[in-house]
Amino acid sequence: MIAALSAVALMFVACGIGFGEEPKETELLKEITIEEPVIAGQAVTILLDYAQQYPVRVEVKCDLLSVNDLPTNTPLATRTVSPLALRRTPEPTLPNIPRVRPTPKRKVLEILGTTLQPNEEGGPTGTATPELGTIERRFLAPEPGDYVVWCYTPVDQNNAIFQELTILPP
Repeated sequence: MIAALSAVALMFVACGIGFGEEPKETELLKEITIEEPVIAGQAVTILLDYAQQYPVRVEVKCDLLSVNDLPTNTPLATRTVSPLALRRTPEPTLPNIPRVRPTPKRKVLEILGTTLQPNEEGGPTGTATPELGTIERRFLAPEPGDYVVWCYTPVDQNNAIFQELTILPP
């Protein structure tokens, strides 16, 4: 039994499947730093480190998102199907997939919206020398609670990083 589990785990590793947490950086967005502690109603400073390697302008945004649990819709019960109905071509039923964190629907505040200038010597990933930089933004902390600072490129929202943040009461 242990040998079988070891073989399965080895197969996942060989296929590139990992069991760790999400990567902390992307090829463009590297790190979000937040000065803590963060107190409601007080100024918060965030630093976004980036490595611009593209020969085009790149728009970057950072949003403050709430992580409070939102209700997930419960799917309706499946109707019982008669044998006669099974002979017809069935219509596909769209699954109700719960949203995952972070999601723009939980947006509390837009912290940053800027455009990175093109890297004149930019090119494909791994061949260009990236221009390193840091963007600093200040904003007022909203009410106490748990939040996420989510930084992304609107053209490709998979190119994103996030940092969890707890805002304490004054």
